[in-house]
Amino acid sequence: MNFNPRAKAIIFIGLTLFYIILFLEVNNFEYEKFKQGDLSDNILAIFIIIFLCSIGAFISLAIIDSINNFLKKINLKSPNVDLKDENKSNEKLSKKEKKYNLIRVYWGGVVEGITRLENGEKYNMDTFYNKKHLKYPLREIKDAIIWNAVKYGPKNPDFFQACQATYMFLANFDTNVRDKQSTGTADMQKIIEKYPNEIIKNDKKQFNKLLKEITSTPKEDKKYSGSRLLKLKMKYGAEFSAIIKKLIAMASNDSKKTK
Repeated sequence: MNFNPRAKAIIFIGLTLFYIILFLEVNNFEYEKFKQGDLSDNILAIFIIIFLCSIGAFISLAIIDSINNFLKKINLKSPNVDLKDENKSNEKLSKKEKKYNLIRVYWGGVVEGITRLENGEKYNMDTFYNKKHLKYPLREIKDAIIWNAVKYGPKNPDFFQACQATYMFLANFDTNVRDKQSTGTADMQKIIEKYPNEIIKNDKKQFNKLLKEITSTPKEDKKYSGSRLLKLKMKYGAEFSAIIKKLIAMASNDSKKTK
């Protein structure tokens, strides 16, 4: 997601308006009753609502921005690199191990946006997907990434980190969503992409149209929210680390036994 200052400003305004509307809906706001209240109290209430909603929008934007920056960094790394060790030892690999290499290349291509999902779409890191959109079973892709990390990672730290990062992206396929479900972040991204900076910069109507579209986006499904997806990715990251530690411990014990 292109998080330039203008995009951040648009999202902040959109989130503030969204939270204000949400606040009014939750509290069953009625304009006629509000109009009958004391003017000074109404002004104070408006100020407090805007202040609180803007804080909420700022916090949400900070979270989205930090996630975006984190994913940008790890997205620069890919397990699809030229591995000298792989080229030398490929002939010695079993049929299953060769398949693991093919799966690693496949999944790296999906994350990079080079390889399409089985529904023909590009993978979006902020969208939940059904496992049917993967070419290989989820378990098999996990095993392939772990195998490659163990096989080639010790001599190539960047490659190991790329394996860990792309393992986390498998979290998008963790749920039993019927087809796919975009998070609020993905929905907002799609809207912003429809309005290029050069257009909204010189066209106030288009800018207002953009804000209106952002504030009118449907409420995010809690079951498939951005925060849940982030938790799943953190869970997958921890899972990767735990498996690697277990394999290292097993290898260490085996080496002790042989001595």
